[in-house]
Amino acid sequence: MGLTIKITEREAGIFIILLKGSIDSSTYENMDSAIRSVLTSSTKAIILNMGEVDYITSMGIKVVMDTKKSVEEHRGIFMMIDLQPQVKNVFEIVKLYPTLNIFENIDEADRYLLELQKKDIERRRRELK
Repeated sequence: MGLTIKITEREAGIFIILLKGSIDSSTYENMDSAIRSVLTSSTKAIILNMGEVDYITSMGIKVVMDTKKSVEEHRGIFMMIDLQPQVKNVFEIVKLYPTLNIFENIDEADRYLLELQKKDIERRRRELK
């Protein structure tokens, strides 16, 4: 099975990447290329919607972790939503699950982003005093 990738810019610098299919040795390069096309210094967040990913290999995990690292190096936020149980299990087995921002759905991810923004506003207010 292949991999379909759909990228939506939800608002300036915040991208939702919908993945459908398998992330394996024949598809990981397409995923990596698609993500890199939106990963710039102005990227605020990348949200991988994994709801329709049914299979992931070590090469897919590498793309996920490289993306996380790149986003965070640009001071952005990396998140994944809607992991299928078998995909979630892979991240748990390789002990990466606790290191990732994984949410059940986009609403939960939005609440997390809102909370981060509130904290940032509060921090800036304190700095101005």
